[in-house]
Amino acid sequence: MSKEHWIPAVLHRLPVPHADKAAIVLAAVEIYFDWSTWIQLDVALLYGLPLVVAAASGKRRLIWILALVQLVATFVVYVAQIPPGLFSLREPFFVNRILSAVALLLTAGLLHGLTLAVDALDSRSRALRVQNDQLDAANRQLILYREEITQKNKELERRRQEAEDASGRKTRVLASVSHDLRTPLTTIGLISDLIRQTANTPALANEVPALTQTLEANARSLADVLSNLIDISYFDSGRIALQETEFDLKAMLLHECRSFEPLARAKGLSITLQHPESAVWVHADPVRLARVVRNLVSNAIKFSTVGGVTVSVEGDAGSGVVIRVADTGVGISADKIDRIFDEFEQLHDHDDQRTGWGLGLPICRRLVTAMGGSITVESEPNRGSTFRVLLPAARRSG
Repeated sequence: MSKEHWIPAVLHRLPVPHADKAAIVLAAVEIYFDWSTWIQLDVALLYGLPLVVAAASGKRRLIWILALVQLVATFVVYVAQIPPGLFSLREPFFVNRILSAVALLLTAGLLHGLTLAVDALDSRSRALRVQNDQLDAANRQLILYREEITQKNKELERRRQEAEDASGRKTRVLASVSHDLRTPLTTIGLISDLIRQTANTPALANEVPALTQTLEANARSLADVLSNLIDISYFDSGRIALQETEFDLKAMLLHECRSFEPLARAKGLSITLQHPESAVWVHADPVRLARVVRNLVSNAIKFSTVGGVTVSVEGDAGSGVVIRVADTGVGISADKIDRIFDEFEQLHDHDDQRTGWGLGLPICRRLVTAMGGSITVESEPNRGSTFRVLLPAARRSG
């Protein structure tokens, strides 16, 4: 216990429930015994005990009231017990009473001053506790501010990193788009020149149908690149809007496979569609699903040198509709198969050369997911790949 707190601990915190009442009772008992026995002890010492107890209550007025009562009582008792005619101011007991009264007043004064000091220390202690509480509150507020600033700094850092990632991603997207646009635009320009030459060279007229098919395929490729770019912006802004409906999937797959036949024949590959006799109804966005199929078939032809590409469809209203695109190409190694749906993850052809800029498959996955489906792949190096697209079946079938 510190020095400045021992006094209140002695006086104000004594284990006395009612110190003021105890002091009054003690004073009355002492006066009674003094009256009945004429105490032959030090009156100041004996009468000072109630004052100490009164001081324990912290009531300074009570100290002086008891001191006055006991002071009057000591002389009244003395006068009452002296036989008539024997009273003398120089009588030893009277002098003792005078000295005791002085000592009693000094004791009351000391106790009064002591209680003032105790109150001052208590007041100071309370002020210090209030200041300490205020400092604790201010410290807690500072901690909250610091945590808030830390969180804001983390948020700013996260947004800065997102801005840097977005900037880098835009750069890669622009590079990808410029690359994917260059090839079909160059091809379209060459075919346009060839068609123009047929006006002066009738022998080339037989080549026009094939040229127009190639021209159509490159125009469609160009349109897909632009559509991919638009979808990327929609996905990034969270505003992708699907036009879902129920339609016959078999008819759409047949149309897409036929459109790739010239490209497949040019590489010496076959392209086959396997489907049930009845119609296969699916619930999806036909335009975006056609783009997914075109991307998968285009990749299958691109990464195959022998054999062919097989597109199959099966399903029912209960388990959903499954589209499979299988090829006999170079396949995908196990360490890369988990990353092929990541943006800008480039695939390799049979010469181990990177092709494309790695946007087609990620966009396919996001489109299929948006339509409530999933896309997976199974592949082994030099044994080809099989992409599997699962979509919700339409409520009707057949």
